[in-house]
Amino acid sequence: PQLMSVLKDLLKKDLGMEITNLDIDLPEGKIIGNLDLNLKKDLDPSNIFVFAMQPDMLFSFFNLDAQLDIPYALGGGIPTLTRPLFPGMATGLFVFKDETLSLDMHIRDEQLFLNGNQVILKQ
Repeated sequence: PQLMSVLKDLLKKDLGMEITNLDIDLPEGKIIGNLDLNLKKDLDPSNIFVFAMQPDMLFSFFNLDAQLDIPYALGGGIPTLTRPLFPGMATGLFVFKDETLSLDMHIRDEQLFLNGNQVILKQ
């Protein structure tokens, strides 16, 4: 109960995380990206149970913009990165793009878009 109270006080509108201009040079190549994730409104921890039954409701609580490019040499041998993880996905988390694996994920109009395609959670 104390943890739930602390979480309720923490999960307030505009709580978020932002990473801008990620730029890492590795022997395999360059990792570049950006992430902006924040709450659009207060989130009660009890909603977690609702999300388990209706996962698409998550999108009404969050803003998300994420882009990440990694060298193919780092993840090209991991097939689950480029294959859809469940039927509502048109692509895997990453797609091949110019010798890299690229991720582009956004929440727009309370819908999740991954690599230019809407992700459908309810089937």
